[in-house]
Amino acid sequence: MRTWNRLAVCLILGSVATHGGEGLSLAGPETIGSAPALEGIFNLPDFQRCLVLVNEPGSSQFSHALAKGHRVGNVEVITINPAEGRVEFMLWPEMQSLVVEISNSPPIGISFQNAGLVPALELYGQVKGRSILHPFLGYSRTLTLRAPAKTKVEAIEAIEAALKGEGLAVVPDGTKFVLVVPQAQAASAVPRSSLIKVLAQKAKQPEMLPEGMLDFRNADTSQAVRVYALLVGRELKDADQSWRIASGVIAFRSQTRLTKEDARYALDTLFAWQGFEMVEVGEKGIKVVRKVGPQH
Repeated sequence: MRTWNRLAVCLILGSVATHGGEGLSLAGPETIGSAPALEGIFNLPDFQRCLVLVNEPGSSQFSHALAKGHRVGNVEVITINPAEGRVEFMLWPEMQSLVVEISNSPPIGISFQNAGLVPALELYGQVKGRSILHPFLGYSRTLTLRAPAKTKVEAIEAIEAALKGEGLAVVPDGTKFVLVVPQAQAASAVPRSSLIKVLAQKAKQPEMLPEGMLDFRNADTSQAVRVYALLVGRELKDADQSWRIASGVIAFRSQTRLTKEDARYALDTLFAWQGFEMVEVGEKGIKVVRKVGPQH
């Protein structure tokens, strides 16, 4: 059994949800309590998605980037019709069809209307072919954009301009990552992809993590710490103290294939923004400690 399969099994035993049996997904319950709201349509000749806000038990609301045929809880996307600015959903188990419209959607291009920022960044990462690293930007932050983009390059430029308008800086980080941070943090958002090469040198044979396998949807940071310990094959020490330090929310989805060292670098970066780091203890242990100095 491959390491990643063993990791997925461990997560199931640890009561952490998996996504489609393929990815590692940390999120709240996926049962939707009411009808979805359409926040945007992203339409290119070879790439089509819709941004959907769903209501989950406990009055929680989360946005998701979905393609035709994708399903979240009891909401499935049946068709996406950019020309008419509408999306047809199927609500399960009632098998009820629901058509939702969005105004002023261009036939080709991007139409976001107060769309959730995190899923909008997820779409940006998919189109750019990079995994997006960002500090937690809040549940309620949104992005509005209408751009008649015809190519991925035009779409990327439009989204980056919109992010800049929202006070966010986009910092390229090697061939697999992009940092997106508030402008106030831009000076300290230094790309550190070179660290991955140092970690990779210690690995005998890099194992590849499939695209989308790491999928943290506004997950509790303490769960991400558990994943990190499994990732590096070490036992988490001083667990009670670790949970007190690693208290927060994390959002990240791998948009490309990653090595174990890539994944470790991504989590190290996200943890640093929350003010802590993972430190090895002895031959088999690891623990959470507060980070001293710059938070990235």
